[in-house]
Amino acid sequence: MRQRYRPDIDGLRALAVISVLLFHAEVPGFGGGFVGVDIFFVISGFLITSIIVGDLEGGDFSIARFYERRVRRIFPAFFAMLLAVLLTGMLLHDALEFARLGKNAIAATIFISNIVFWRQSGYFAPSAEKNPLLHTWSLSVEEQFYLFFPLLVALLALRAPKTLKPCLVVGTVLSVALAGWGAFRFPGATFYLLPTRAWELSMGSLLALGVPGAPRSTSRAAWGALIGLALIWTSILTYSERTPFPGLAALPPVVGASLMIWSGLNGHETQCGRVLSWRPVVFVGLISYSLYLWHWPIIAFWKCVVFRPMGWTDSFLIVALSIALGAVSWRFVERPFRYGNGLVRERCGALLLGGLAMLGAVGAGALIWGSGGLPGRFGASPHHIAVVGRARDSAAWDMYAGWEALTESLGTSPRIQPPMVGRPGAMPRFALVGDSHARALIPAIESQAERVGVAGYIITRRSTPPLSGVGVKQVPHGDDGFDEAQYHEGLMKFLEDTPQIHTVILSGRWPAYVRDHYTERGEDQLDCELMDATEIAVDTPARSAMLERGLDRLVEQLIRMNRRVVLIGCVPEIGVDVPTAYGIASRLPWLLDLETIRPMRQDFERRQLESRELLSRVAARYRATLVEPDAVLWDADGRTTILVGDELLYRDDDHLSDAGARHVAPCLDSVFDALARVDDSGGWGGGGGG
Repeated sequence: MRQRYRPDIDGLRALAVISVLLFHAEVPGFGGGFVGVDIFFVISGFLITSIIVGDLEGGDFSIARFYERRVRRIFPAFFAMLLAVLLTGMLLHDALEFARLGKNAIAATIFISNIVFWRQSGYFAPSAEKNPLLHTWSLSVEEQFYLFFPLLVALLALRAPKTLKPCLVVGTVLSVALAGWGAFRFPGATFYLLPTRAWELSMGSLLALGVPGAPRSTSRAAWGALIGLALIWTSILTYSERTPFPGLAALPPVVGASLMIWSGLNGHETQCGRVLSWRPVVFVGLISYSLYLWHWPIIAFWKCVVFRPMGWTDSFLIVALSIALGAVSWRFVERPFRYGNGLVRERCGALLLGGLAMLGAVGAGALIWGSGGLPGRFGASPHHIAVVGRARDSAAWDMYAGWEALTESLGTSPRIQPPMVGRPGAMPRFALVGDSHARALIPAIESQAERVGVAGYIITRRSTPPLSGVGVKQVPHGDDGFDEAQYHEGLMKFLEDTPQIHTVILSGRWPAYVRDHYTERGEDQLDCELMDATEIAVDTPARSAMLERGLDRLVEQLIRMNRRVVLIGCVPEIGVDVPTAYGIASRLPWLLDLETIRPMRQDFERRQLESRELLSRVAARYRATLVEPDAVLWDADGRTTILVGDELLYRDDDHLSDAGARHVAPCLDSVFDALARVDDSGGWGGGGGG
């Protein structure tokens, strides 16, 4: 029996897409609007399964017909959006970003972008907020599901009909269980990949198969709709990026959407259903696919060129433009191709045109990716391309990333030796310990070690500041499974067993562990919680106190080992990706003045207030050396220096580039001059105590 048209489901689509739109447009009160995608999955599973079951019952099911419908439904608006994104990226992106966009276009076209974005979801991944194709991950999940699902349903329905529902129930339960476990253990994979999302689609499929049956009375249907709507709105209004998702937290919106659909089975009409069937709401539901496709590229490109947070006016304009483009796309692109109307009436023609569109998009993406982002386009000079390339593409930086594997193994293998820099063959006299900001300083450390003829170990690990008894949890990325306690134990054991190490240099992105991200400058969000054995610190005073305790314990342990301790302060954080801004300013000076992104010294002082004070207190307590690399990063007007000659000093919004590290290296002169006076026994040459 074929499913009748239900306007309330289009109304549910409207609720889903508006919640996503308002969440992405940063409208207050919609912190959980991302659950709209989960509602879409339930609706999709219900409608697609209803069509498959209807075709099977009518005896006219065919895979070719199924995929013709998918091509007509998905492809026209998708490829129109993709073309617009590539053309806009050609104008706004630098070569590296545009090359990455070409790669992402290929992934989106062949429906594997969820896998690609999952693999890019690490700490140093390109900013998700500025990826105009990020939203295509959900399309990839759907299309991967529909690669095998129609065949499975058809096979079981025809050969073993009694096993169809039990198999789907078992698969749904297993997927829910996997999502609940993975949300805490592997949050990135759980968010993006099909096995932990399939249950949301299959919840809708079960409804289409009559599991459970239709409501037996209008009153039950009304209660089901009311509870479902309450579950959805509670999720939208109370969830945030801190919510572990899509684990068990996805159950309320998914169950809520399922109840809304269930309440309308067998023609039951409810008050909630009538509200969702209101014509303006239904219209938003009808354009929801196009609206979803267009809203995110608008936001992503806005963030590429506007280096400040969204205000109410920005959010309003983004929402209005998204709805307008969604309506135009639905009326002039989506509908004509979906329903024929003289355009590609035949199935073979539709499938052939869809295949050609995929081939063309993959070819365009391959050309962009393979050429390195068409670097000569729109007046981008070789000089400007080279400046950006030196800042962003660094073989040394990539090599340092490989060194982190050795660092992470310190607590698991006593035979592990961290990598060394400095004079070959020299006895290691120092160790650099810290997070990614320490990693960014390696060129400065290496040049200083070579200058005075000493050697030392490099022990850095992203998001792992040098603390004792305090761990860091990135929000919303969650736990990456790294055992910080074991790592710290291995680090201290290594230092204790290597007495020739005279000086330990500690470096970290201190203010990021104390304060939230730069909301006033609109930088990519980096929020974290600090944890010790007894509590979790989430606000600035608590995090500052816990950070000081953790650093104090570590320095005290090092002093007991008779090590000299050097604390490195933090460099100014720019708040925007410097190579991106430089690329736009060099190609489109009318759009961006590079001067406007350089923070003033008072901004830096405010951002660093708590962390600088606690570093000073720890240094004073233990007579440690405190080095402030920002001292050489201010110009005469009190603005941060980001460009010296032809070298950008930052590789992104907060990490120094190789050139930036070399620029601040003189701040370490006294530290390494002292190391040069250490004799082979570990004491100070020429007399004096250490």
